[in-house]
Amino acid sequence: MFLELFLIIVPGFISSRIEKKPITVIILNMGFQKNENVAIKLIAGVCFGILFFFIGNYIIIFFRDFTVKNLFGVQFIQQGQSGAITVTPIQPNLIQITIIIILQILITGPSEEAFFRGFLINKLNDKLKLQYSIIISVICFTLYHVPPFLVPLTTIITFFGYYLLLDFYFL
Repeated sequence: MFLELFLIIVPGFISSRIEKKPITVIILNMGFQKNENVAIKLIAGVCFGILFFFIGNYIIIFFRDFTVKNLFGVQFIQQGQSGAITVTPIQPNLIQITIIIILQILITGPSEEAFFRGFLINKLNDKLKLQYSIIISVICFTLYHVPPFLVPLTTIITFFGYYLLLDFYFL
């Protein structure tokens, strides 16, 4: 989890050298700046995170069973499930879930959001339309979370669609 901090540090450092700007400016542009309603946004983010932790598997099942099955057929889903990474939530005790939630709030969530939305989409948006920037960011996000050397292509396509829908919904 701590390695995800490199998603902020490395791109920020490289971009600061290329653009001849201080690294603090680049990191602030990734989304680490003061906002007025920060408490409300933080509480909403924590609530959404906890909600998606518990219902994320059901959203994927819904997306897989209704959208992917209708577009690609049952055989596509069966092939994807043959080598798929399980997304069933673990059954942690209270201490473990508290640690997981704290690490997700402090490290994983901010690091991934800063890189995939705050950095990648913003840098691509200078050269491309927002829709294309989002699609490229989602491709990178999908490959980061569902490595192609571990799962079949069908699983990657399913997760790509799921992430793309969420990105267009929340942006």
